[in-house]
Amino acid sequence: MAGTKPKVRIAYIIQESGWDYNDEYYYRGGNDDRVIKAFSTRAKAEAYQRQRELKARRGKNPFEWGTYFPTSRTEKEFCQFVTKELGLPAPRFEHGCYQWMIWWSEHEDELTAEQLTKIWDAMDLVHFFEVVEIEVEG
Repeated sequence: MAGTKPKVRIAYIIQESGWDYNDEYYYRGGNDDRVIKAFSTRAKAEAYQRQRELKARRGKNPFEWGTYFPTSRTEKEFCQFVTKELGLPAPRFEHGCYQWMIWWSEHEDELTAEQLTKIWDAMDLVHFFEVVEIEVEG
């Protein structure tokens, strides 16, 4: 029917983040993000995203992804989180900075599943999958 507006619906897509490596760390770069699945509800999309995110983290060092320190927390706040909330030793402070990548390599095998998840969750600037809301006509 002429003059009728198409119905607009909302969809929630799961997008896999594109990462490149520069011989020191991974960064969001030239690799394009890739849509892998769509959902009709945000709750289903977020549950699927979380499942994929947890699986993608396995065997990776969170301090190699994103910027030098991929969290919105300050380094002091993060260090307090690691020592006071998680009960872990602080990393060495050498050459004017904390040695987080080395610290991870030294302690990863000793961390509980809960500690691993909490550390990765605190690295809130690193995502392998994300939920994106889009409008769909039709």
